[in-house]
Amino acid sequence: MRRRLFKLAAAISLALWLLTAGLWFRSLIIWDTVHIQLPERAIDIDHAAGRLRLSTIRHVPEYPIYRDRLSHMTRTVSYVENTFGPRRWWPLFIRHQFGFTVIVPHWMPAALTAGAPALAMYRWTRSRRRAAAGRCPSCGYDLRATPERCAECGAAAVKPPHSQPMQRTTTAGAGEVE
Repeated sequence: MRRRLFKLAAAISLALWLLTAGLWFRSLIIWDTVHIQLPERAIDIDHAAGRLRLSTIRHVPEYPIYRDRLSHMTRTVSYVENTFGPRRWWPLFIRHQFGFTVIVPHWMPAALTAGAPALAMYRWTRSRRRAAAGRCPSCGYDLRATPERCAECGAAAVKPPHSQPMQRTTTAGAGEVE
């Protein structure tokens, strides 16, 4: 059960990594902005030039309120230093009187979501190498003495399926085989 949960978590993490990597590459070309209008607060999520920004703004009379509850804008990336601040390799958190802003480089969520798929791939290749070398895929114990079951952990040995040896048979009209 634990192994299945890990495989499920690794699959979800791989999907998130692919999504993050795709958004990262898209952010180098296109600047996406999503505005979400809540009753007391507006949320802006946008990414450009390899960075992701989340901003919240409390409604005040001086600040314009968006008309739509949810809106999306795209534009090409030209120069975003004045909007996103200088390039940083670490996250930036800014708190102001109307809300806050968080700027995170896209490589950080990509690195965080790549851990579980990398570990799953490592485990899979390790068990394949052990099985090919005649060792137990679970613990690595040498199975030459007990090829059916591992003497160390008790796991049943998995043998690769072999095809039956080819036998010479007669073919139609060929007669007997010598």
